Amino acid sequence: MKLIEIERLRSYTDKLVRLEAHDGEVMVVKVHTMQDEYQDFIYDIVSTNRESKYTQPLTLSAYVMRYDDVLSFDLNE
Repeated sequence: MKLIEIERLRSYTDKLVRLEAHDGEVMVVKVHTMQDEYQDFIYDIVSTNRESKYTQPLTLSAYVMRYDDVLSFDLNE
């Protein structure tokens, strides 16, 4: 992601975001922390189109995604 997109995602911290990853997964997530040092962010999954790829219930874990793995995102309204 470009710096301006990273800052826009940062402004959505603690809000629901609809996110599409490069691998085709589409999720609604709640972003908790942006980690510029590692170029990633920590989030909870609210829903996903690929629930079968997760071994634990979605609500029991936080997840990490690299900035570069994000294809698009927007505030989930």
